[in-house]
Amino acid sequence: MVHLLLAALLGCNSAADTPQIPDLRPASELKQGCYGWPEHEFARGRELPRPRDTHVKAGDPAVDFTLKDVDGKPHRLADLLAERPVLLVEGSYTCNVFQSKLRDIKRLARMFKDDIHTVIVYNIEAHPKGDPSPYRGREWTFEYSDRGQPHNYAQRVKHARDIDPGPDALLLVDALEEGNANPFWCTYGSCPNCAFLVNQDGRIEAVHDWFDGRTMKGSIQALLQRERAREQG
Repeated sequence: MVHLLLAALLGCNSAADTPQIPDLRPASELKQGCYGWPEHEFARGRELPRPRDTHVKAGDPAVDFTLKDVDGKPHRLADLLAERPVLLVEGSYTCNVFQSKLRDIKRLARMFKDDIHTVIVYNIEAHPKGDPSPYRGREWTFEYSDRGQPHNYAQRVKHARDIDPGPDALLLVDALEEGNANPFWCTYGSCPNCAFLVNQDGRIEAVHDWFDGRTMKGSIQALLQRERAREQG
């Protein structure tokens, strides 16, 4: 769209040359370490996250970030937005709700593959086996609780490889290093399956504390209709 046309006119084709998204907050504002590293124990007196805790809301400027896919290739939010709007969905293997919604996520990714980027952000395990759940402070297991909480990034990537995002969605892995633990989860929402639709101006269009395919489809359609009307008018 506008950003792509500008890039073409200026001959910009590298990540460093990507046009700045006007309302995107810088990556320096990413938070991290809201869940202890590497033991994953809460600091004394720290309140447990709740499953519906989103830290951004519709209308907020999104925070830029760069995360890697399971093959180690980095992807920056600003670069994705330079091409089209972005749908961000959080999940983990042990989250039974995310597992039940994965089919709907893949269906939306296929339906809107030419209009938006669908990005699954793999983050902290919601219901790990043998480790405390981040939402209870103790073990809290369900159907997919067949693995523990990763204590390093390589282990998290290994877990993420067991998720099939389909051919039309991008699977990224939230960071897990000392000094940079769970930046997406801590900044956008410390919830197991929240979702965020970001328009190309860098503003958050819709926030789901639990991803819902039907209502997110409506939000995407409304965004695309408004964008087309603006281009035509």
